[in-house]
Amino acid sequence: LLRQVKSVRVKTVAQRKKLAEQYRQITDLGTLPRFYNFAGLQTATPGFTLHEKYPGFAFIMLTFGPLSANSHLHDVFTALRRLLLNPRIGLLVVGDGPAKHLFEEKVKLLGIEKSVVFLKPAEDLVSYLKTSDLLVETEVSEDSEIRILQAASCGAAIAAYETDLRKDLFQDGQSAFLCPTGDMQCLGQKTAKFINTPALRGEFKELALHVASERLHEDKGAYFRAVRDTILSVLVPQGVKAVSV
Repeated sequence: LLRQVKSVRVKTVAQRKKLAEQYRQITDLGTLPRFYNFAGLQTATPGFTLHEKYPGFAFIMLTFGPLSANSHLHDVFTALRRLLLNPRIGLLVVGDGPAKHLFEEKVKLLGIEKSVVFLKPAEDLVSYLKTSDLLVETEVSEDSEIRILQAASCGAAIAAYETDLRKDLFQDGQSAFLCPTGDMQCLGQKTAKFINTPALRGEFKELALHVASERLHEDKGAYFRAVRDTILSVLVPQGVKAVSV
């Protein structure tokens, strides 16, 4: 079917790139708009405070990911190991998977087991994002992009591998810390700078909220109009006047 069409609409950027490589004859390939309504996150009240749950940590970092053999969490531990040797700095790892015991052994071998806490996937995401000091994100998948948007809506400070979306939303060093994918040294250095510069914490949180209010909350009517327009661009030939509905 795809070999016989000229126009295709997909849900994700990854799908679009894959189809563009496989079906070069498709001349009209676009990504459908997505509705992000995070206004509720901006005004939500945390159900608990991480610093109250973990009073031994003066600074709490948060990261998410699967506990699997090829998990991106390996980058997190490598990047943050030097910082986590300080038992007053904590890393909460939210996730689960078949390699959990391997990760527990790994943090022991790295000498950071007192600073790392493994947690089941969080139901109260707001409390985690709003009361941690920094979200560390080394995944660049579609799910991680949603997580970044949710974090911004919660006013969370962010240190992450860069993607096109993240570079569009944030200014490195001003509203978030961004590093090239795989550059663990960069991630470690910028996280250390964030920890050692208390003034950045308030600035990052304030600017993240500004990004959320200005860029992420979409009007539902505008979203439906955008979907309509992209479908009409397929159904109605260029130059033919379409009737709005």
